[in-house]
Amino acid sequence: MKWWSIIFLMLAILGLGASQGSAEPVTATIDKLIPLTDPTDDWRVRTTITGQRITMYGQISQAFLGYDDGQVGTTFFPVDNSNASTRVGFLWQLYPILGLDAVARFEGGITPRASNSMSQLDSSGSGFSFDGTHVRKLELILDNARFGTLSLGQGSTATDSVAEIDLSQTKVTAYSSVSQTAGGQYLRLADGNLSTLIIGDVFDNFDGDNVTGYNSDGSRKLRIRYDTPSFNGFKLSAAAGKDTVTNNPATHLDMALRYEGKFDAFRLSAGAGLSDHGARKVTSGSLSALHYGTGGNITVALGTENTSGDYIYVKLGLIREIFAAGDTAFSLDYYNGNDLSVAGSNSRSFGLAVSQQIKKKNIEVFGLIRRYEFDDPANSYKPSLAIFTGVRWKF
Repeated sequence: MKWWSIIFLMLAILGLGASQGSAEPVTATIDKLIPLTDPTDDWRVRTTITGQRITMYGQISQAFLGYDDGQVGTTFFPVDNSNASTRVGFLWQLYPILGLDAVARFEGGITPRASNSMSQLDSSGSGFSFDGTHVRKLELILDNARFGTLSLGQGSTATDSVAEIDLSQTKVTAYSSVSQTAGGQYLRLADGNLSTLIIGDVFDNFDGDNVTGYNSDGSRKLRIRYDTPSFNGFKLSAAAGKDTVTNNPATHLDMALRYEGKFDAFRLSAGAGLSDHGARKVTSGSLSALHYGTGGNITVALGTENTSGDYIYVKLGLIREIFAAGDTAFSLDYYNGNDLSVAGSNSRSFGLAVSQQIKKKNIEVFGLIRRYEFDDPANSYKPSLAIFTGVRWKF
């Protein structure tokens, strides 16, 4: 029996167990989860025969990708937006366990033709297959306002998204993981031949991608995680687990400190984390600030790894209410990385992004132009350009 089948069976037993007190399902824990759910939205919410509530959530994020490697232009449509991949999840309210609010969560990624896996040599994508790599979350969450939150099972480690804090409202298509748009595309050498390097090899934000249930940095693993309550905006998280999908024997240990503050004139979000992957040690973090009056915002992310290099990412953004349908957001970003994959190399990227909110329909229409540049001591490479536009619907 697969590990996720065992966890699902345990959750089912807990869910059908006898009530420890009131038969009314708790709401506090679900309200703290991301994405938030609306219990009055009938089409997403169903109540079981035991009085518990199951809420479905997710998003569909499809796009067009055009990529010019400096010599040959290729188009791909449709592709799944790897910056904010298509997924579906279920939150299952359980009866309180030992006085703790309890929720079971399942979340799976559905990413055929992911934008970061397309290339000049392969435009087929992964199709609609589903296996362990697509299980993003399968966990039991125990929560108490006084003692914090304990999470057991496949899910986010402490450092997941710590380098991806971003208040610009263009994160749907542009954030510190700049390779998500065209990460599978091959770089072309200055002599006109395709190299063996792809964009995903030489651009990294030392956090983790959001496409499947695993990656080489933080992200999601079979783990135990604890989050403290918030103290004056600060929250500390720690996790320990293993990557069961890739059968990596190393135990993953990480911890992160996050801050969320809202002031009269601006909002500030920040986080920093340390990850231990055995031979690999990763340090990363990010900060984002939004000025309420002007809509101006700035985001900075950076990270380093002991066996690789380092990077810095800077984004300037502006949010305006141009249309009644919702906010319009613009951003300009810059990425600079050193010694990523190749010693002595330099990776650079410039991106111009726009996103239009349609609030009543929970829809975002987005567009991006991104330039990639890479150099190493042994070879010269042509700059490449990606054009990316699409729609995301969240439910």
